[in-house]
Amino acid sequence: DKKKPLDNMIFIKNYVNNSINKLILSKIFYLVSNDSTSNINILINSYGGEIKEILVLLEYLDSLNIMFTAIGMGKVTGGSLFILTKGNNNRLLYPNTMLGFQTTKDSYYNSEETLVNYSNDLARLSMMFSRYISVRNYEKLQKIISHEERNIYFSPKEAIELGIIDKIIS
Repeated sequence: DKKKPLDNMIFIKNYVNNSINKLILSKIFYLVSNDSTSNINILINSYGGEIKEILVLLEYLDSLNIMFTAIGMGKVTGGSLFILTKGNNNRLLYPNTMLGFQTTKDSYYNSEETLVNYSNDLARLSMMFSRYISVRNYEKLQKIISHEERNIYFSPKEAIELGIIDKIIS
């Protein structure tokens, strides 16, 4: 059984909602169950996703304790940026990639309970994110985010300086 070069590649190119996340998780499960985990590459060109779905994906990857390379291309914003930082084998970025945090609040959160749950999810994401980049750089990044009321974008060079990625692909 000869493997094709793209067998161990997962491409995230959509907003990560429940149905997209199920596809991603099933591909990861397939790779792990077939012992194809030696070289998993996750390519990301996505503008984020639902917080709960991003958390499920990140926690599933943590639970498997597998090594994978995360590669950002195009636009990597919101929750997709958290997936990129999770790459524990290598975190790579193409030179013209746009990285960003979406710091604006979603307008459909209208009840107090929903806002509390949303805030708790954001806190969990923030804690997970801090594990993937150095503490010094995380504090610098938190300072930038806390003073902004709008979306924040980073160049690949800034992403290296902040410890979000390891290398720019040349």
